[in-house]
Amino acid sequence: LWSRLFAGDLAPLRGRLTGLFQEAKARGDLYAEATLGTYIAMLAALPSGETEEAREQMRQLMARWPGDGYTIQQLDADYGEFYADFHAGRGADAWARVPSMWRRGEASMVLRVQLCRIESLSLSARAALHAAGEALDPKPLLAAAEGYARRLHAERTAWATPLAELALAGVAALRGDTDRAAGALSRGITGADANDMT
Repeated sequence: LWSRLFAGDLAPLRGRLTGLFQEAKARGDLYAEATLGTYIAMLAALPSGETEEAREQMRQLMARWPGDGYTIQQLDADYGEFYADFHAGRGADAWARVPSMWRRGEASMVLRVQLCRIESLSLSARAALHAAGEALDPKPLLAAAEGYARRLHAERTAWATPLAELALAGVAALRGDTDRAAGALSRGITGADANDMT
């Protein structure tokens, strides 16, 4: 499922995901329900636009999730909330989620996992960009997005670097620097293509 997700193969993913989710629900497997019904379910809902339904499912699952900690499933639910906000054009709401995700993620040490940290950095940069597009004063938000992009570059992985460049392209575009935006966008696309990122 995750391989299909990261390859952008969302159409067949949804059918398979629905079957697995229903099986988990039938056997009372909350762990599997929360794993399948949060981040990955939200991304699978994007092509059909059914993001609010996916958001409601996530929230119901998290209401049943035990404990006061911050687990991968709760992080995935936060990721899903970001995508629902992006899809709805609510950049300010997405940006408001960023501090809580980082505070809880660092306290629980879940963001020591590089995969989680890179995804969190990328989503934080995108949230800042979405919010900047709506803001009366976008400068602080663009500076924040640029900072997250620098941190993505510092991860020194083949797939984090294109994400950093795409974020920098957004920053430059919103600053009106079309040449810099075009250069970063080109590097981001080239890097994504080289690593089979769709």
